[in-house]
Amino acid sequence: MSSVLLVEDEPVLRASMARGLARVLDVEVWEAGTVDEAVARIAAAAPACIVSDIDLPGRTGLELIGELARRRLDVPLLFVSAYLKTYRAQIPPNARVEILEKPVPLEQLRAWVLARLGE
Repeated sequence: MSSVLLVEDEPVLRASMARGLARVLDVEVWEAGTVDEAVARIAAAAPACIVSDIDLPGRTGLELIGELARRRLDVPLLFVSAYLKTYRAQIPPNARVEILEKPVPLEQLRAWVLARLGE
């Protein structure tokens, strides 16, 4: 079964997104509320793809790019944020990193996950 790592600090939104993504056939959703929790999850096993907020407590979601590079993991990463104006210039060009502005319809998240799992 493929796994999706969902990194979102808002518990209600994270739970809602996880439920919605879990309805995608053969997808297990791993949840994290911080970058540190996400890194611990990645260290245990690499997910097939990651959907992450950027504005997180402690460390920004942008640090996931470096964490994946240090581990030499080629994992598609989707940033979903309401603060794109603040962070867009800090996101390095990377073919495996995509960005969407909140709110993102659940159907669009599901389509992104399914497309990445099909790669």
